[in-house]
Amino acid sequence: MLYVGAWNTSNDGSGSPWSFKDSGVAINTDQAYVLTFQINGSGSILGVMELFLDGLLIATTTNVGLLYAHDSDIGVGAMIEESRFESPTDDESGDGYYFKGLLGDIVYYKTGIGITIQYPTESALAIKYGVSIDQTSAADYYSSEFNVIWDGSANTSYNNDITALGRDDNSLINQVKSKSTNSSAVLTIANGANFDIPSGIASDLNFMFWAHNGASSSSKTGDYYGLTNSGTARIWKVSEVGTIGITRLQIPKSSIPSDATMLLVSSDPTFPNSVATSTVDLISSGNNWEVPYNFTNNQYFTFGSSNTAPVLSSIESATLNHCDGNSALTAALSIADADNDQITATVQIGTGYVAVEDSLVYVPVAGVTTSLHTKQRIDLNAASITDMQTALRAIQYHNKISGSSKTTGNRTISFTVNDGFVNSNQLTRTLNVLQTPIPSGVYYSN
Repeated sequence: MLYVGAWNTSNDGSGSPWSFKDSGVAINTDQAYVLTFQINGSGSILGVMELFLDGLLIATTTNVGLLYAHDSDIGVGAMIEESRFESPTDDESGDGYYFKGLLGDIVYYKTGIGITIQYPTESALAIKYGVSIDQTSAADYYSSEFNVIWDGSANTSYNNDITALGRDDNSLINQVKSKSTNSSAVLTIANGANFDIPSGIASDLNFMFWAHNGASSSSKTGDYYGLTNSGTARIWKVSEVGTIGITRLQIPKSSIPSDATMLLVSSDPTFPNSVATSTVDLISSGNNWEVPYNFTNNQYFTFGSSNTAPVLSSIESATLNHCDGNSALTAALSIADADNDQITATVQIGTGYVAVEDSLVYVPVAGVTTSLHTKQRIDLNAASITDMQTALRAIQYHNKISGSSKTTGNRTISFTVNDGFVNSNQLTRTLNVLQTPIPSGVYYSN
């Protein structure tokens, strides 16, 4: 427990005496907090004492009077000058009892303060020490000029492990590298291109915040840019005031899947397969991944795996001979794709194509649609690799000329598939068009 307390048992005048008052809150070990303790006493002993933890009001004590000047020290983190301990043992007092922890900054105001001072002060300390302002109810971060620099209401889905880089000269803040002190935090960001030697923030009142959706970063369950299970479910959102510029991210390799070797950045949290999504390869740095990036306001990012190109194989090597009717082009062609993506395919007659004779025929397969079908070319779309493979094996060649007047010779048929990012290898098969045999022999007629 963490306790704060105050009292005035002397009869110093109006607003005194008043008995020992205290407030307490349970805290975790090895965790940083921003604590605000405020006494707003009154001459009628009807004032209040308030305790805020990470910006959230957690305790209010009433019937508080006034404090008067005295010549003893103020104890912070220690019991000195016969300090009192927490109630109900407020008769206990003594020296030499110490807070077992670290105290960072102590900011003292001689009078009660309003939110125009309290909120910017808590925000500055939160930025400096990687503490998240409590978001039980959406709460904002403020600059020293009392301007909102991170909007809690606009980021309710992305308010975990709130962290920031930024500069606020009035608050003596120039935070050039930061990581949240929360145990769930895995990401550190430094200003500039050099992670170990961060650059200073160029301009006053410029900030970049990042926070995530609370999902796991350790497994790939997110479906991004048209790929199934292609990235971590944890998504971060960037909120920028002014311009920070190039930054460098660092994340332990153990915090994300081993094959998540790309940074995905988009203005859309679904990371669509479009120009809205960019990808950057991560750079190995010992036990960590690093990557430089210049974010802008309201961008989202996560980590995912690089795309693996689909592979075609097993097409027949023998020339396919065609006389009449329809000839299936292949019965053995296979498709493999490690990402199991949605897939498109193109089948085309290339070298040897005779426009007035040749045509491709598609026998419809469930789950596969055509986006283009001409005599020379067929484009197919499918969500299933198995369905697409079946469809490619169902495509046939037809020559509209029968008998001996057709153009004989070879046609080259090509097969290519695409997973939405890259083409596969191209396979071809040679089709040889033959003349239709003319029946000959001895006939008997009577």
